[in-house]
Amino acid sequence: MLRFFLLSITLLTGCASTVVIENEPLEQKSAAGSYSLKEVYGNRSQTGVSLVLAFSGGGARAAALAYGVMLELRDTAIVVDGQGRQLIDDVKVISSVSGGSFTAAYYGLFGDALFSRFEEEVLERDLETEITDRVLSLSHLLSSNSRGEAAAQIYSEFIFGERTFADMRKKSAPLILINAS
Repeated sequence: MLRFFLLSITLLTGCASTVVIENEPLEQKSAAGSYSLKEVYGNRSQTGVSLVLAFSGGGARAAALAYGVMLELRDTAIVVDGQGRQLIDDVKVISSVSGGSFTAAYYGLFGDALFSRFEEEVLERDLETEITDRVLSLSHLLSSNSRGEAAAQIYSEFIFGERTFADMRKKSAPLILINAS
């Protein structure tokens, strides 16, 4: 019984991370302004139709559902004030959490490339296996990196690169709000 206890304790210590991430404060406020609802959406004209989307969590299924919604919005034509356009053109804000955030962030960063690349680069990729393989690799086990850091590395390598919220700040793009739970 003592051996089992000691073995269990030894194995469980491998589940802990001692890495402390310290974010350095910015020296000055960015000249580009903040990435906020007030700064980004408040300055746009308020005419016609405005859509606010909320994408839920749930892993790859949530990402796929959000992607399906975006496809339908792209394929749905409307006429407002005698002018035809696609419903997706009226999306002003996308708020998302967890799996839905992959679709939201991808659209915020890459725009219409979502429709030509997202399925292959995100939905058809087995990200869970990629992360598991990375976490169980000897180099990761010997490092002080956490599972979350391994996932962030995978997402950077295969999906988003080193892009930030600043890269989503485009005049014609919707405001993307990524939430955590």
